[in-house]
Amino acid sequence: MKRLRLLRITALALAAIAGPISFSARASGEPPESSLRAAVQRALAQNPELAEMELRIEAAKRRVPQALALPDPQLVAGAINVPVPDVSFARDDMTMKMVSVEQMIPARGKRRVAADAATAEVEMVEAMHAGHVNRLIAEVVDAFSETAELDARLAIARRSLDRLGRVSESVRARYRVGQGTLPDALLAGVEETKLRDRIRALEGDRASAAVRLNTLQGAAAGEAVPPLVLPPLDRTIPERATVQAAIERSPDIARAEAEVRRAERDLDAARLERRPDLKFMASYGERQRRDDMIGATIGVNLPFFQRRRIAARVAEKEAELGAAKKKLESIRLSLSREVEQALIDVRREMDRAALYRETILTQDRTAAEAAEQAYAVGRIDFETYVRAVLAVDEDEAEAVMREAALPRARAKLLAAAGVPLPEIASGEEVRHD
Repeated sequence: MKRLRLLRITALALAAIAGPISFSARASGEPPESSLRAAVQRALAQNPELAEMELRIEAAKRRVPQALALPDPQLVAGAINVPVPDVSFARDDMTMKMVSVEQMIPARGKRRVAADAATAEVEMVEAMHAGHVNRLIAEVVDAFSETAELDARLAIARRSLDRLGRVSESVRARYRVGQGTLPDALLAGVEETKLRDRIRALEGDRASAAVRLNTLQGAAAGEAVPPLVLPPLDRTIPERATVQAAIERSPDIARAEAEVRRAERDLDAARLERRPDLKFMASYGERQRRDDMIGATIGVNLPFFQRRRIAARVAEKEAELGAAKKKLESIRLSLSREVEQALIDVRREMDRAALYRETILTQDRTAAEAAEQAYAVGRIDFETYVRAVLAVDEDEAEAVMREAALPRARAKLLAAAGVPLPEIASGEEVRHD
């Protein structure tokens, strides 16, 4: 049962992300989406926190039939009216060995209310689990995107280092034959050192991102993660009606609504304490010199003498119900704020990514070509030329960061309110060759 439920959650989760994010697998040779889908599948199957929540759901479900069951009957055995100091069961006619059975019957409605409260508890735990699944998938998408971003930035930095190395060697060669200046050669060396330092920092960040991606999947922290590739730029934005519907169906709302239902049942239970419970008892007594005896009694508790206690209990549960309703309102407002902020991030990162990829990089390449031509005829110095060339790679790395921020912003929508990740718009994949 637990495995079937987890498989259903896995299927729904993969359906939510199958369309939304399509990562190219040029580096690994796998078809698009397979790397991310495998990461999500592995996380849903192996993350220990999900297994913990599955067991908590199972435990909560087991409490429902317990609430419907009658209290345990009591069996009492003993001897009464035994004379002392000479113990004898035959000397006195009233001496007997006795056994009795007692059963308490709760007042009408009490067991059903308790079962309804236990059912609401199950719904709460299931909603918590669904929210946890959403957040786990969002974290996997975030970690995957971060790792892919760092892979792309590392590739750009290494390409820059290779290009700068060739330029530096050319400058030093010219300096050795008297055609270049010492400052140019020194500047080239400084830029190479800076790039090597940047690459070391990126490699450290990439290792940390890979550790995060591994642990989210329940894998060993040091397990090797192959190079990953960023998705195409998605220009779609979820419609307002879709977002609002997702908020109302979100696990956090479902959990808060289940808390309200449980508080309502707790209030009903407090009011039902005014109804007296019954206790039935049947007994059998064995006597040595007389006939055996049987008996039956009915007992009832008297809650009428505890009106102040019951009134305080009802007031307590009314306050808890009011608090649960206010919490539901607060969660709706909080989710609306989180979703609105995530939508702002999506729009912002979408615009910035398009700006870098379609405008700034085009301008950078034009400027770099002009700088190269100007340097060749001696119209600009070497430093200006190097800065213009490196600006292309620096802004391409910035474009990569903006493109990676977009799926990470979309993942916030899933984590906040279960908003499905939108389908990828058709287009060519993002290349960083």
